[in-house]
Amino acid sequence: MSGKENYNVVTEVFSGPLDLLLHLIESKKMHISDISLSKIADDYINYLDKLEKFSLKSSADFILTASVLMLIKSKSLLPELDLTSEEEQSIEELEDRLKEYQKIKKLSGNIENIFGKRIVFSRQINRRKEIIFSPDENIKKENLLFLIKDVIKQVPKKIISPKAVVDKIISLEEVIENLSQRIQTSLKMSFKEYSGLNSNTSFSREKKVNIVVSFLAMLELVKQGVINVKQDSQFGDIDMDTQKLNTPNYI
Repeated sequence: MSGKENYNVVTEVFSGPLDLLLHLIESKKMHISDISLSKIADDYINYLDKLEKFSLKSSADFILTASVLMLIKSKSLLPELDLTSEEEQSIEELEDRLKEYQKIKKLSGNIENIFGKRIVFSRQINRRKEIIFSPDENIKKENLLFLIKDVIKQVPKKIISPKAVVDKIISLEEVIENLSQRIQTSLKMSFKEYSGLNSNTSFSREKKVNIVVSFLAMLELVKQGVINVKQDSQFGDIDMDTQKLNTPNYI
């Protein structure tokens, strides 16, 4: 037997790279470590060379593991070789995964011995729970009715807020412009005629606001010298006429 020991595995089919690595390590009766992985790196590569067919996914997994093994072997042959943090992490992850796989394989073997067959663990299907109303057999219809009414009483009542009434805002500037145009067109007009104050019906709040704004508009036009106003009595109607056309006032 030569100094370099080769362990060629060609007859068995392995489920993946971890299965192959574990077989190679256990066949040499070694513990899982970076040293044992470096020693079986050549055997692992030899196994890949002798495989005739490889699925695309399997080949990617086997080749990726082979690259990590080459890192481990390079580190053992060249201790002064500096590896990157990612390469160190890849080596540690391979060792950890192999140890976990060894534990799982031992446990599955024990289960197979107990039940006499291979156990396949599948993902648990989350079945939708169906809620079924199943009251006590001794409960009476009157009791149910009482409970339902009690529950309804405890339901908070919906508070309906009153609708907000938004009054239309009357712009003083708009009323001033409107009154000025009306008087220039009609030449003469009374305040009651313009504001609707001569109506015998009761005034709404909106109508009252309109009368007040109309009065303020009239005063502003008098101030600007746009119109003339005349009132015969204290509470009488106010006559308005335009001043720009220099129409005479007949008093």
